[in-house]
Amino acid sequence: MQGLIFENKNENTYFINVLRIIACFAVIIIHIHINFSKDLSELLSSTSANVMSVNYRFMSFAVPMFLTITGYIFLGYKKECTYKSIFKYLIRFILIWVILGVVLNIGEYTYIAHSFDIAFIKKGIVQVIAGDTWDHLWYIKMVFFIYLILPVLKPFFAKENNEVIIFFILFLLEIFIIPIYNSFSPVKIYTHFVLENYVFYVVLGAVLYRYKLNDSKIANVIYILLIILIIYLNSLKRNPLYAFGNLFDFGTFMLVVLLFTICRNIFNIENKLVSYISSYTLDIYIYHVIFLHIITKLFKYEFLIKENALLGVYVLAIFIFVGTLLFSICLRQLKMAFTNFIYKRKNK
Repeated sequence: MQGLIFENKNENTYFINVLRIIACFAVIIIHIHINFSKDLSELLSSTSANVMSVNYRFMSFAVPMFLTITGYIFLGYKKECTYKSIFKYLIRFILIWVILGVVLNIGEYTYIAHSFDIAFIKKGIVQVIAGDTWDHLWYIKMVFFIYLILPVLKPFFAKENNEVIIFFILFLLEIFIIPIYNSFSPVKIYTHFVLENYVFYVVLGAVLYRYKLNDSKIANVIYILLIILIIYLNSLKRNPLYAFGNLFDFGTFMLVVLLFTICRNIFNIENKLVSYISSYTLDIYIYHVIFLHIITKLFKYEFLIKENALLGVYVLAIFIFVGTLLFSICLRQLKMAFTNFIYKRKNK
């Protein structure tokens, strides 16, 4: 009989594709809630508002899940993680931040002015250099710095000893256990670790690569029931012991571990369609806000959320996800066609 936790050996990464899609969809749900919060508050009863609030806070696992996946892949699964091997990722993040930031700024200025002005290009560039661009691009900047420290962390997590667990426990104390204790106790504990909170989930990914929870059918049922219990408890009262909603709430941490484990145990066979969609999740992330703003400005969406707000939000999320996926596919195909055209011109 298996124990609760055991060492992981020779695992495939097909389930990662499923997790990427789920986390990407959750991000869209979050942004729908943020963009339509005023309209929702005016249309909903107190009961429906509570359901929507829980749904919004439940999706807080999205960014931590992406970071956990990063740690799992680069600090665990990949045998090598050097600056040479991740250089292409760093360049890609810089290009996304700069080029997309400028384009989105120019588009916003043009929409507000109802006409294009050449001065918008300079203004857009200046704003990006100053760090002023669309809010969702904060993630690109954050991940860039996470990738910068991956080669530094890799040698530490490559060691076959208990240092990984010790390091993980230090994070757990700093980010969750001590804050929970302080919320209940009149005697506070103050810590002075200089560990960046986002790195915790990257470290979690490395730990989940080395160790996994029980993968029996009964265990999976228990994990699902625990998620349902956490959601139910959060619908009643916010408590530090099980709260979710912020990236570093203990409930959010539990959701990440449980969802990660469930997908890992169930989705262990490759699905080409899932793999294909998963390859576009970063594209969907960076472009979906455009579709969201188009819907906000050009279409009447109230009918979707008036009768059943929760269902309406998910219908909108599916529409945005699929639309952004199709847009991303077309954009990538155009890029490939342009690259081939340039290549053929040079080789004539």
